Amino acid sequence: MTWTEIQSSNDMLSDIKSFLVREFSKIYSFSSINDDTVFSLPDGLSMSIFTMHGKGFGCLGMNYKADNSNDDGDLYYPDDYDTPNELFLAMLEETRR
Repeated sequence: MTWTEIQSSNDMLSDIKSFLVREFSKIYSFSSINDDTVFSLPDGLSMSIFTMHGKGFGCLGMNYKADNSNDDGDLYYPDDYDTPNELFLAMLEETRR
């Protein structure tokens, strides 16, 4: 899949998020909570992927949760990457920091 194969911005983000969830589920255990896939990271944090979009922009990010805190990770703009796999590898690296 390449970015040019995806037409609308909202559809693109949804497709990319689905791809990322599939790839992360090959690495980390996960559960479904309120229709959201939540991954269990080795350091004890829980992580989910979210999308943000508005007129003229769209990005993805990761939400981290511990017992007493909730924090967002970096934002990732699909246009900054040539392929979905490059985006996934960047996000995977963040989960290992």
